[in-house]
This record gives sequence, structure tokens and C-alpha cells, in this order.
Amino acid sequence: MFSAKRRSTAIIYSLIGVAADGARIRLPHHIGGTGGLNQVRRQINRCVAEGRSQQVCEFAARELTRRNRRDNSPYLAIVSVDVVASRFRLDECFSGAGLVGKETVLASMSSLGETARSA
Repeated sequence: MFSAKRRSTAIIYSLIGVAADGARIRLPHHIGGTGGLNQVRRQINRCVAEGRSQQVCEFAARELTRRNRRDNSPYLAIVSVDVVASRFRLDECFSGAGLVGKETVLASMSSLGETARSA
């Protein structure tokens, strides 16, 4: 069942919220799209593949702004959103070293709607 050869590295696209003090917070899937985890993951993968990372940032920034209108939002400290590509060495992850990898910011946007940068 699991005999297929796998690559030595994997690239995962995700959303990172950045607070004013520079703290980085991995955002849950429902900030990046509609549907379940796998649906949103595929939506983000497709957008990145089509060169639409900035659109993912815009969606996430609007969603954060909407959620921050609530008094008890856990995202009040976030001032910008990054779409990142994280490259992981799978052998290290599976051997117990954890999710240690290299991150590349593909797009970034202020959660208030101002474009910060895009790669």
C-alpha cells in the first residue's frame, strides 16, 4: 500500500500571519478559502501554480479583517499575511526532527488591504 517511491523533499504552500512585533503565526485553512482542509489546500496550490498568490493574500486579508471585527478574534495582532512555500526534507521530518524547512515568501499583503510585496 505504501511502497511507492517518494521524493526526498516536499513543498507545502501555506498562509502565515505576521504580527507588528514580527511574530509569525501559521493560519488555519479556513482563512485561505472555503471548504475543508484538503479543498482549501488544493485551492491554494492551484492559485500558486497559476501565479495568483497575491489573490490568496487578498482573500486571507479580507477574511482576517472580517474576523477582527469581532471582539474575541485571535487574529487581532496580525498586520500582514504571507503566502509561503515551505520546502521540507521528508527524511528529517519522519525521523523526528520536526517540520524544519526553508520558507520562501511568494506574496505578502497588509491585512488592511495594502500590498506589501509580491514575488
